[in-house]
Amino acid sequence: MHQPVTGIIAEYNPFHLGHQHQIQEIRKITSGPVIAVMSTCFVQRGEPALLQVSDRVRMALLSGVDAVFALPVSYSLQDAEHFAMGGIALLTGLGCRYISFGAECADAAFLRKLARLLEEPEGPMREMIREHLDAGKSFPVAQALAAEACLPGSMQVLSKPNNNLALAYLRQMEKQHSAMGPLLIQRSSDYHATSLGDAYPSAGAVRSAMLKGDWMAVEKAIPSGTFPVILKAAQEGRLHTPRALEMAVLAHIRCLKPGKDDPEGLVSLMRKAAKTASSLPELFSAMETRRYTRSRIRRLVWQSFLDLPSPPAVPPPAALLLGIRKDAGDLLHILGKGTLPLEGGAGNLKGPCWEMEARAWDMWALGCAQPCGTLFSHGVVRV
Repeated sequence: MHQPVTGIIAEYNPFHLGHQHQIQEIRKITSGPVIAVMSTCFVQRGEPALLQVSDRVRMALLSGVDAVFALPVSYSLQDAEHFAMGGIALLTGLGCRYISFGAECADAAFLRKLARLLEEPEGPMREMIREHLDAGKSFPVAQALAAEACLPGSMQVLSKPNNNLALAYLRQMEKQHSAMGPLLIQRSSDYHATSLGDAYPSAGAVRSAMLKGDWMAVEKAIPSGTFPVILKAAQEGRLHTPRALEMAVLAHIRCLKPGKDDPEGLVSLMRKAAKTASSLPELFSAMETRRYTRSRIRRLVWQSFLDLPSPPAVPPPAALLLGIRKDAGDLLHILGKGTLPLEGGAGNLKGPCWEMEARAWDMWALGCAQPCGTLFSHGVVRV
């Protein structure tokens, strides 16, 4: 009988002390393997990852993750619902016994209750959401106001980003009939913090320090032994800076033709904003409205640039291994007993999901002046 496997859905952009803390907390509960499903070249907040895939995988393996699998871009560059759909499907298909995630709310029972309410809202709640949308509020705000009326305390919970992802995971577990048990790790640090003062800094704060070249601050914010990975990437020009693809994206948007399938008018809004915007921040600001959040707008722009269709309706077709520890023993044999086929390389992967994935890797590579084909030349990272 093998030890139960715990899964994490992550982005590791980059891997920092907060991520290491999560793994340490998991080890206090179970001694079994810990695997991660990780966004590849583009992340859920709507932007390219700062570090390339192999660097982020290496940092995770050096810090205690036993194996890392790909969360394809068709899921990672989506709203929380579809991001969670891909991650939960992969971890369930790989046979994980547990899923670990962080949340600002420590009340797991309340989160489960709220997740059920959001997944199957009753008539009055649906009507309240519709009224708030008609009043010009964004869907997240409309949903939070309606949930608060039905379950007091919901609005405060829904105002925190990690709570929202936790709820998305719980909702997908119900929808997919996943048997995984949740291991909730309370998050106390500010997801949006821009400074590195916290014991467990936000990934955004670490990225900000990296882009400023504040390497002393970066070294203090990440696990010991991983700093050389980041420093080497910076020295070799493998940091994907926010403006790396800016002109390419703006050129793409300006060349868009009016679309017939644009019921919400978002493509028209994007085309209009691009006529005057000379940077991506200007484009995002020009598109932002009370109804459409900045994150949704960022995702929309990058989805258009990468030619991603509507959100996926089916789970990932396979689990692509990105990296594994040399001391992981028979972990792959254990995971191979799940319902998903395991792939140790992209060469044999076919179909729309992997075509989109290859395109995303190629566009990310363009921002770092790398050639096409990086998805297929990327070997399994082993440490």
